[in-house]
Amino acid sequence: MGLFHRLGPWALLLLIQSPSAAALAIAQTNADVKAVGDGEAALVAQGGGSGEQEIPVEVRGWVEGARAAYINGDAAEALRLQLKALAWVNAQSRPLYPIRAQVLNDLSIFFGTLGRRQEALASIEEAVKITRELARTNPAFLPDLAGALNNLGGRYSELGQRSEALQPTQEAVKIYRELGRTNHAFLPGLAMALTNLGIFYSELGRLQEALGTAEKAVKITSELAKTNLAYLGDLARTLINLATLQMKHGNPNAALPLLREAVSSEVTYLQAQLPLLPEARRQAMVGTFGDRWQVPFSFAQQGEKGAALALFTRLNR
Repeated sequence: MGLFHRLGPWALLLLIQSPSAAALAIAQTNADVKAVGDGEAALVAQGGGSGEQEIPVEVRGWVEGARAAYINGDAAEALRLQLKALAWVNAQSRPLYPIRAQVLNDLSIFFGTLGRRQEALASIEEAVKITRELARTNPAFLPDLAGALNNLGGRYSELGQRSEALQPTQEAVKIYRELGRTNHAFLPGLAMALTNLGIFYSELGRLQEALGTAEKAVKITSELAKTNLAYLGDLARTLINLATLQMKHGNPNAALPLLREAVSSEVTYLQAQLPLLPEARRQAMVGTFGDRWQVPFSFAQQGEKGAALALFTRLNR
C-alpha cells in the first residue's frame, strides 16, 4: 500500500506510483505515443516503433533516488531529484506520456509533503489527465489511473475541497474493485481508496456511509493480513480509522476492541519490519505509529475498559 500523510485523526493514504503500468512505462518508452483530436490532448499509446529510446540510467537514478529520499524523510531532496527527472522528460523531442505521468504523480506527493499544495494539485491533475487517456486504449494503465485518482482526491481534501475529493476517490474505488475481481494484487489499492473515501464521507457529515466504507476497508486488510503479515500495518491503519469513526458516531464501546486489535497488529508488524529497515526509516515509522497510538491513550479516563486499553497500549509501546 502506498505512503501516507496525516489528515486530522486519520491517515490519508497516497500512492507512490511503482509496479503495474508505471513500471511498464519505463520499459515501453519506445512506444509511439501521439496526440490526436481537435484541441484536446487525447493520447494514444501504441506498441512497437522502430527507434528505441532508452531512459538514461542517470534519469532512472533520479526517480529512484527521489523515492528513497522521501521514504527516509527527506522530502526536499526527493523534490529536487524529481524536478530534474521532469526537466529531462520535458526536454525530449516527443512526449513520453507514461513516464511523465509517473513522475508527476510522485512529484505531487513531494510537493504536498512540503506544504506546496497548489503545485501538488496541479501535478496530480495533469497525471490524472494523462493516465485517463492512456487507459482508454490500454487497460494496463488502469491501475495507474486508479492510483492517480486516489491521490487527486487526497489533494482536494487537503485544500479543504471536500466535495471535490469524493468523485475521483469513488472512481478509484470502482476501478480497483473491478481489477480486484480477477486479480487480488489490487485489493490493497481498493482498501486504500476505501479508507480515504470513508474519511471524506465523514468530513462531509455522511457518517453512515463513512462507517460502511471503513468497515469494507477493514474486511479487506484483515483478509490480506491472514496470509501475509506485511499487511498488518495496513490493517492497523484501517482499524484506527474505523475506530475514530465509531467515536465520532458516539459508539466508544465499539471503538475500544478495534483500537486494541490495531495496537496488537502494529506491534507484530513493527517487530517483523523494523529490523529490515534503515535507521532513518525505522525512526520515521516509530514516530508515525507513536502518533497514532495517541488515539487509544485518549481513552485512559473513560472507564475501566478505556483505562485497560491505555495501559495495554503503553505496555506494548
